[in-house]
Amino acid sequence: MAPATSKPANTKLTGHCAWKMRAGFAALGINLWKGGELLPLFDRSGLARVKQITRSMPTGPWPDDAYDKQIGTLWTDMTVNGLDALATRPLVEGLAMEGSEVERLIGEARVELREGRARHFMRL
Repeated sequence: MAPATSKPANTKLTGHCAWKMRAGFAALGINLWKGGELLPLFDRSGLARVKQITRSMPTGPWPDDAYDKQIGTLWTDMTVNGLDALATRPLVEGLAMEGSEVERLIGEARVELREGRARHFMRL
């Protein structure tokens, strides 16, 4: 089995960056992808009639639907602007990557997102 820090075969750079971020968060004991655990928390807190809806939001203006295109453009702006804040800690502290390698990976992912080469969805 490949080590946790190796790049999965045939992935685009942004997918690789996201994969590394998930691995870094996991190494820090943080799981951001447990949205299903929110409903029981809300229930225990006394909130009634809470419904969980999961929607795939596009990153980038590539969808044909006008609404999804607008959401994708806004989501890309937020992702590009916040990528340093989101990725630095899991990559440096979780995966012990060097600062220059982190800057290169984030920079290349940012360019790919801005140029619209990455056709990804964020599940919310």
